[in-house]
Amino acid sequence: MAAWRIVWTAACCLGLWLQAAQCQGAAAVLDQLQADVRQAVAAIKPSVASVKAQKRQVLKGGGEMWFESVGSGLVVDERGYILTNSHVVRSGERVTVALWNGSGTELPATIVDEDVDNDLALLKIEPAAALRPAPLGDAAGLAVGDWVVSVGSPYGYEHSATFGIVSGLHRNLMINGVAYRDMIQTDAAITQGNSGGPLLDLNGVAVGINAAIFSPENAYTGIAFTIPINRAKHFISRTIGAVPTIRSAPAGTPAATGTPVAAGTPTA
Repeated sequence: MAAWRIVWTAACCLGLWLQAAQCQGAAAVLDQLQADVRQAVAAIKPSVASVKAQKRQVLKGGGEMWFESVGSGLVVDERGYILTNSHVVRSGERVTVALWNGSGTELPATIVDEDVDNDLALLKIEPAAALRPAPLGDAAGLAVGDWVVSVGSPYGYEHSATFGIVSGLHRNLMINGVAYRDMIQTDAAITQGNSGGPLLDLNGVAVGINAAIFSPENAYTGIAFTIPINRAKHFISRTIGAVPTIRSAPAGTPAATGTPVAAGTPTA
């Protein structure tokens, strides 16, 4: 009987040790995940900007009303080229960009290229010093379940970051007459003001440009859509030439699903 007690006690101790080791292992994984997210956000911060566009609306009864569209942007060339969404700056009579470099200074911007069909626009500012372009990756390597981070200025709150996963790929939807095709779906929180900001992998590499959410109430519901960075690179290459690809996402492309969505809203 004493021998059985010893064996049972030893087994219990071993079980507790294994449980503790598993908990420590899980904690280490979570600590590494947190470190990866922090590093990704810190690395991309100098390459993200806030974008504002002053727009004028002529009223039916006469007169006019001015309003401001607020979004985000991504530095794609050291000479002052900023990528954003077309719907952020479209019809803007005065467009400004504020870099996240601590100064908060708003610089006048010119729209040098625009692709309404793909909801992309390229801005040009005249910075005082060379800018740091964001590393642009390859969205073809994404898979459902991959961790991603959204960075931007939701409702004008700069330096905001949210965390989630890739929820779906190759999504199609129609918003305000614009057909968004082959989009990345994510549950990372994206709201008004995030438009034009990057979606990152855990290496801090941009894999998409945030563009729209699905929400009848114009608020975050856990369904957001991002333009694959490959399409954005093709667009900006028309102006600044070939853009290098930073490959960090896992290889492999899932088959297209092509799920149509009936309603949604741009996020700016």
